Amino acid sequence: LPPPYGLGSSTLLSWITSNLDKDSSAEEEVRNPVVVLESGPPFNSLIGSRIDDAIVKLEDTFPDYVVQKIQEGSMVTMDYRVDRIRVFYDEGGMVVGAPNVG
Repeated sequence: LPPPYGLGSSTLLSWITSNLDKDSSAEEEVRNPVVVLESGPPFNSLIGSRIDDAIVKLEDTFPDYVVQKIQEGSMVTMDYRVDRIRVFYDEGGMVVGAPNVG
């Protein structure tokens, strides 16, 4: 724990409570892109299109997202990021599935 908090459970409780209060009172805008992008139909239209065209369209439509183009069969991390869109393409450079958020 950061100073001035000690090692006892009451100081831990105090530290947690004060940080929860700070977090709940923060006036930062919380964006939840998953809500915006959870439906598939907008992305389904990109299946079969050229990967570069799909990337440009997604970056223009969703400028706050990281858009990644990934060749089909490539290894990817299993972490889930609500600000990432992955687009898988084949050897011919065509989108092979609906892009997904995460």
